[in-house]
Amino acid sequence: EMCIRDSPEDYILVSLPIVTANIPNRNLQGFQLEEISYFCPIYGCMIYQTFNKKCCHIDHQNNDPTKAKGVIADSNVQYVPRYDIWKINAVTLWDRSKDANLVKSILEKKRTGYSMGATVAAFLCSICGKVDNLDDHSCEHMKNKGKLYPVRGSDYARLAYQICSGTVYFEISSVSEPADPSAVSLDVYV
Repeated sequence: EMCIRDSPEDYILVSLPIVTANIPNRNLQGFQLEEISYFCPIYGCMIYQTFNKKCCHIDHQNNDPTKAKGVIADSNVQYVPRYDIWKINAVTLWDRSKDANLVKSILEKKRTGYSMGATVAAFLCSICGKVDNLDDHSCEHMKNKGKLYPVRGSDYARLAYQICSGTVYFEISSVSEPADPSAVSLDVYV
């Protein structure tokens, strides 16, 4: 149980873009649009909706749900035509009674970065599609994550990164430096 208050006056609302589809984050991990928009019969919702009703934390200190700083009220996937990308957006509620200093920092826009927490069943290589074993048996590309590999018959190169598969989102944290550089929000509602 999260142990957060049920009085609406105790919360601020922060709307934020939390995941960019098909583009790896600074951790060299990416979530494909097909993955996040997949209906999972086990959870009875789209993968991006696994964010809903989960905890909000500070700096991924997420081991104890009773220390949650808030809750994720809702999420959606939205196309951003200006950049030709898809984003998961989340509506988060931050509880003043749980961490007044954190809420003050968010309201004063001193703390604008956010990061998600997820479990992943497997990491796949963005170049060859093989499962990344996270050990000596990983493919050459995963041993050299972040390297560019030429595309046969083209002047272009592709970045080697982990594609997340079997994703379930379980938290959003307020952080000073998000892995997804666009996971910042100045939209705070009191």
